Amino acid sequence: MSTWAPAWQVATVDRPLIGKNHDAWQVAAAEACVVDGATPLGDDWPQDLKAFAQAIAGALTTPKTDADSEVWSGAITALRDRFEPAGYRRSAGAALVRMRGDQLVFSTIGDVMCLVQTVDATVRVFDDRLVALDRQSSDVGTRAALIENRARLNQPGGYPIFADDPAAGAEITSLSVTADSVRAFALLSDGAWHHLDDNPVAALDALCATPLPGAFQRQVERSGLPLSDDATIVLFTRSPTDD
Repeated sequence: MSTWAPAWQVATVDRPLIGKNHDAWQVAAAEACVVDGATPLGDDWPQDLKAFAQAIAGALTTPKTDADSEVWSGAITALRDRFEPAGYRRSAGAALVRMRGDQLVFSTIGDVMCLVQTVDATVRVFDDRLVALDRQSSDVGTRAALIENRARLNQPGGYPIFADDPAAGAEITSLSVTADSVRAFALLSDGAWHHLDDNPVAALDALCATPLPGAFQRQVERSGLPLSDDATIVLFTRSPTDD
């Protein structure tokens, strides 16, 4: 069975906001993911949103031979009854990487991102539909925008997300590349990537230039933006002996 060690070194950033921590991350033997739980829509929402994110991380990184869309659909099905009491609709974005033979397969849903550097290019694996809706709704205020956009999850003209509809698994954004061609990659919650350069090459180079979490802190300072959301990163770089 393939494993990350010894070819890869892993570093993480896990910076929750005070009084808020709805992100989760997990690195398994041949899988890794970052999960960004959606902000509650009221004080009466359940207090288990961190547990929801952790459960997603565990479900996505459980070893499976299924196709990637089936991995996502199966995880949604497995968790929807456990975490969906009447009156609440939890949701989360997530990014997943899996080893499959000689391939690394990256997939995302919601506004969580993968940055992938190969010998040829650095690319972003990302579905921008939720970000586009957020921008369109920015003039109505943060809470109103949340309510407006949450009504569009897994709806035509809206955006796919990890919630209670297994059909969302067919809507993931994915990329499969030969593992030997990959030099580095990162999985990032939106609270992290908002502080990085818009150019994926510059963004990933900055994270790899110096050790985490210091490299991320420098990007926060460069952006001039305060931390306004939980920031989570899982960064993989090639071990020096593997180059």
